[in-house]
Amino acid sequence: MLKRRFEARQSYFAEKRQVKLELRELRRLESTTNPHRPISQMNNHFKKIYDNV
Repeated sequence: MLKRRFEARQSYFAEKRQVKLELRELRRLESTTNPHRPISQMNNHFKKIYDNV
């Protein structure tokens, strides 16, 4: 995931799809490590980054 941040940007739809996949993976990892922690903070973080794509 971090490696992709330094690569050239793809099309808007490819970026959006990739972000959804990353969020799904983060939710899965978060639910296995700490099931009571909300993910809303992570969603807000990605919205700020990809709002202007």
